Amino acid sequence: MNNAETIQAEAVTITDAAALAGSSTSTQYISEWRPDSSPINHLVVFEHSLGRIPTSLLILFSNNLETAFPLQWSWEAASSGNPVTISMDSRTITLQIFGGVALHGAWSANTGAWTRYTSGYWRVIASV
Repeated sequence: MNNAETIQAEAVTITDAAALAGSSTSTQYISEWRPDSSPINHLVVFEHSLGRIPTSLLILFSNNLETAFPLQWSWEAASSGNPVTISMDSRTITLQIFGGVALHGAWSANTGAWTRYTSGYWRVIASV
């Protein structure tokens, strides 16, 4: 069963060169942190108002809102967790979550072990 939830936010125009690392103008979408703990297959949909497919995308996962993990590919069910697929169009950014694995996994160089999080928060930052 697929469940879709939607978040809405407004795009803002950023003109501060330092904030854009050298760009003069950019339209950016920054979502709120979105809680997730569903153990079933589901969609997490972020509605943006960019008007076109983003050219830059950062997806963050946090288990506690104190530490964030930027998503890095590649997907591996036994370790890295979700999302399995990320898709974008001119209105939405969609995380496709597989209920058969953790929401996210993080590997520690100190312990050599994976920590798998079954609940946490997603945040999306996109720009055109």
